[in-house]
Order: sequence, then structure tokens, then C-alpha cells
Amino acid sequence: VACLAALVVPVVAHAQSDHSSAASWSAADQAALRGYRLTMDNVRRIYAAYDEVNEVDTTTDAASWTTLDIGIAALSTPAVKAVLAKRQLTPREFILGFIELQEAASAFYAQKTGRPPLDHAASAENVQFYAAHQAELEHPTDSSSH
Repeated sequence: VACLAALVVPVVAHAQSDHSSAASWSAADQAALRGYRLTMDNVRRIYAAYDEVNEVDTTTDAASWTTLDIGIAALSTPAVKAVLAKRQLTPREFILGFIELQEAASAFYAQKTGRPPLDHAASAENVQFYAAHQAELEHPTDSSSH
């Protein structure tokens, strides 16, 4: 079974860039992102759904989502919703959690490298969560945990 590192490696690569898929979202969408709280439970559920979502949805281009609602609509197909339901996630929770994990990693690495934080950085709580769980997120010791 794959581990959290498979999900976090692309997140870390993204985090070390200045690009965000949600950078141009509305103030309301940004507030929804900042209001989302990361936990190891929801990160694990997002990870567990990630590969399956990509298997059943090969056409969605997340880079084209200009609003949270467009992303939710794109992931509201019966096949994707069934995958997410198995993990007790909605399309909204999946999107917010995945992007907020990216944003928390980005803010963490900005702080770590002395770069100024990005305008769309994650909430302070989620950056602290990422810092507290960095080793588990990036280098899990048990490859069966996810």
C-alpha cells in the first residue's frame, strides 16, 4: 500500500514554487480555504481517495478551475462522488483539503527558506499543522499507513 509521501511529494514540489491553483479565487473561496482545518484523519482520507479519483476522472484539469464551485462541479460526477463517499468526503472537502495542504506546505517552505509569504497562504493553524507533522507527511516510516 502506498504511503502519504506519494501524495505529499507533489505537494512539496508545488509548495516550493510560487504557483497556486487557488491564487486567483474569489475572497469568499479564499476564506473557505483558510477556514478549512487540516487533521491527519482528513489528510489520510484525502490521500486514500486521491489515486482512485484520478483513475475515474482522467479529464478534469484542476488548473482551469477559476472558482471553488467550478471545481466542485467538475468532481461531482457519479463515479468521483462514489469514490469520495467511500472516504466520507464531499467534492468540496476533497478540494479544500488538498489545496489547503498545498498552501500549508507552500507557507511552511516560504518561512523555512526566508521567502516572503504568498498572498494566498494557508491559515496559521494549518501551517503549524504542517510543521508539526512534516516528518509524517513527507517521510512516513510505515509505508502501510495512509
